[in-house]
Amino acid sequence: MTNSKSIGNSYERYVAKLLSKWITGSDEKLVCWRNVHSGTVGTVRKKSGKSDENVAGDFQCLDLAYDEFFKKFHIDSKSLGDINIFVINPKNQKSNQLLNEWKKVVDDAGENIPLMLVKCRKNRKIPDFIILPVTMKFEGKNIMGFWLEDMGKYEGTIITQEEFFRLNTWETLLGKN
Repeated sequence: MTNSKSIGNSYERYVAKLLSKWITGSDEKLVCWRNVHSGTVGTVRKKSGKSDENVAGDFQCLDLAYDEFFKKFHIDSKSLGDINIFVINPKNQKSNQLLNEWKKVVDDAGENIPLMLVKCRKNRKIPDFIILPVTMKFEGKNIMGFWLEDMGKYEGTIITQEEFFRLNTWETLLGKN
């Protein structure tokens, strides 16, 4: 039996290194790391009506030069066992883990822009991808969108992580959004 918390923590460490390399262009500098409060303190504070600022999301900024990016975007990561990519199937809404995780990330993001980096552990044919709100401005050539009746704020765009990080810079995303 696998430990889902350990798998999640491992993927968060991987994503923190990936984000740091994307932001700096180098493996040398770590500008973000997994938030030790990930999934706990922010959620508890928010449920009790308190601010979750500086403790929400999976990642925290380690370098103030990039703080504005991490304040604007709520970045979360999910390492899921299996994924039903057909999120628009109305018969599947309650049981669709991918959609339900996205809804939680959107709700947790509050006023920030949610970004959810996803890895599918069971189906290696599905490349690692990112879900973004349909309203977010970014560069992408091969994207999928999903629009859900009566669920406007949960509508999203899916793009592979490889393409997203190749075609976009953190500065451009910050400027466009």
